[in-house]
Amino acid sequence: MDKARTRELRRSLLALYEWSWAAKSYARIKLVLLPLREISEELPKQGVILDTGCGFGYVANYLNLDSPELVIVANDPVASRVTSAQRTIGFRRNMELCAIDSRDSERANFDGASVVDALHHVPYDQQQALIDDRYRKLKPGGLLVFRETDQRYGLRDYLFNCALEWLLYAGQEKTRFRPKREWMEMLQRPGFHSEQVVPNTWWFPYTTCLFFSRKAHHD
Repeated sequence: MDKARTRELRRSLLALYEWSWAAKSYARIKLVLLPLREISEELPKQGVILDTGCGFGYVANYLNLDSPELVIVANDPVASRVTSAQRTIGFRRNMELCAIDSRDSERANFDGASVVDALHHVPYDQQQALIDDRYRKLKPGGLLVFRETDQRYGLRDYLFNCALEWLLYAGQEKTRFRPKREWMEMLQRPGFHSEQVVPNTWWFPYTTCLFFSRKAHHD
């Protein structure tokens, strides 16, 4: 994707959050922190994509703006976030946002799925179940794009992964990080094949990894 196209998409995304100064300011921050271009480039350009832990809809909206023929099914268990995300849809009919735990939905056969910066808010004993559920709901050969914190022990990890997350959520949500090795093992258990793992760039404050994992073509 060329730089002009990327800038156009970013401007279009920001325009969806103009209902308040706070909404647009937070969207600007998320545009810096989220690897939206990388996610969109790898996921299918047609079909149905499941976006889990959609929050305010940044990933879902970017995917739809980049590939308008996609149907995006996005969900988040926090109703207030989904309500805000629904304000951005406008007249688009290929965006479905629901305030549910995605495991409670019976819908399946997705062409692709994304779980971005969401699983560390899920209790440790439920994280594997959510990954397993993504595997079941993807079509054979479907791609999961998954980003999570690579837990390390040092000042940078504490300041950004722990302290800043606590500040952003004002202590309302716990953060449950894991090292990269554990995330990879969890992806492999149901049968995902990790095609590539991309660590954050050197200047990025968080210690994150972007995993591109594919469901087997034949179980």
